[in-house]
Amino acid sequence: MATISTRLMISGTAVTSDPIAVDYSKSNNVSAPAIETGGFDIAAGADVEIYNSPATTPTRTFLYIKNTGAVGQNFVTIVFKGLCEATLTAFTIGRLELGEFLYLPIAPGTIINVASSATGTARVEYGYFSAA
Repeated sequence: MATISTRLMISGTAVTSDPIAVDYSKSNNVSAPAIETGGFDIAAGADVEIYNSPATTPTRTFLYIKNTGAVGQNFVTIVFKGLCEATLTAFTIGRLELGEFLYLPIAPGTIINVASSATGTARVEYGYFSAA
């Protein structure tokens, strides 16, 4: 068993009348199956499955995805596919521009795909860790 730590820090001024200061951190015990880091190119308009958890998986998973493409490469969309009231449903849960990332705890029975924009190849880094 291992531990991963995550931190979300958001700060700034002039966004609202009050300055924003958010700083949260969380450590989680994790185990296999896991992919500590992986990366791949996605052709223009393509859709790649990066995570598929059977509904019988006993635990949730922590997933991160980052658009690591070069300047001039396109955004990627993160697509959730899974059962919603016994119907297979797919919808976009995020759009990552160059350098942006997503960290998401996901439930068993979830499929996550990453799709490149229609006009160019994108490069993605990702990893996932099963909760222990």
